Amino acid sequence: MYSAMSLEMSLATLAIAAAASFFVGNAMNSLMGAMGFGVLGNMLILFFGYMVGRGLVTKISYRTLPPEFHVPTAIGVAFLALFFLVVVKRVMQKA
Repeated sequence: MYSAMSLEMSLATLAIAAAASFFVGNAMNSLMGAMGFGVLGNMLILFFGYMVGRGLVTKISYRTLPPEFHVPTAIGVAFLALFFLVVVKRVMQKA
């Protein structure tokens, strides 16, 4: 799916993902407050989590996960990455 995209389309997808990560990171900063990583930290975690999720999704066969679920699955991986890091941060602060 992603290998057939042109360079311009790939860069546009990355720019949209980065912008969306900023806005969602800002919203997560408002929700989590001191438990989060700040706006930029949340943005970076969400963006790289999305990229990792997108990379993992391309490795799965099309029979397992239909193409229309690729982006929602990658977004879910991004939120799981943020959740996991917040839990690790909380556990380390208690110890």
